[in-house]
Amino acid sequence: VGVFFPMILLRALEPVGGGSNPGTASASPSNPVGAGQMSVVLKCLKEQCNDGQLLVDLFVNYDCDLEGSNLFERMVSGLVRIAQGHGNTVDNPTKQQLEQEGMLQTMAT
Repeated sequence: VGVFFPMILLRALEPVGGGSNPGTASASPSNPVGAGQMSVVLKCLKEQCNDGQLLVDLFVNYDCDLEGSNLFERMVSGLVRIAQGHGNTVDNPTKQQLEQEGMLQTMAT
């Protein structure tokens, strides 16, 4: 879990450079994950979040450890940014990009 979560799931929620705009719906220099990939990641996270014990274990084992990687915090922060619509970094988004952003926001809530 300590390798799978950050490398596969959290990578899609966070920008490559560690900036403040994770979870963009379209590929960009700060986050190379497209809407299709983001949709798959959100579905996977949704299934994993159905298991309350997994969430507790993530928090206890990775966030409560002073030297831990804060997996739970990073997951929640990424989902919050997507749900609030802070992921779109395109100046003039197309109708399709706006629709994809709306779909991802709905999936993240």
